[in-house]
Amino acid sequence: MQRKAGSLAEVGDEFRVELDRVDDMDQVRVMIEPSSESAELSDRGRKVQVPQAWKAALGLRVDVDVVPHGSLPRTQFKADRLTDRRRKLHEG
Repeated sequence: MQRKAGSLAEVGDEFRVELDRVDDMDQVRVMIEPSSESAELSDRGRKVQVPQAWKAALGLRVDVDVVPHGSLPRTQFKADRLTDRRRKLHEG
C-alpha cells in the first residue's frame, strides 16, 4: 500500500490504514491527506479514484476517507501507519 499511495497523485505525503472486521468480513479503510498536485480534484473525486486505483493494483476493496492536509500525525516508520482493530483469534 505504501508504494501504491506514493504513486497516486491524489494522495499526499501522509495516510493511515485501518483494518477492521464487520460481520466476519475484513475491511480496509484508508485515511488520506490530499496532495497539493491534485488541488483541483474534489474530495468526492478522490473517494472514487483512489479506491479504484487500489482495487486495480492490489485486488482489495478499500474505503477512503479524505482528511484535511496536515491533520494526520507525521510518521517515521511504515508500521505507524497501520492500525489493526480486528479481534485476535485467541480473544474469542
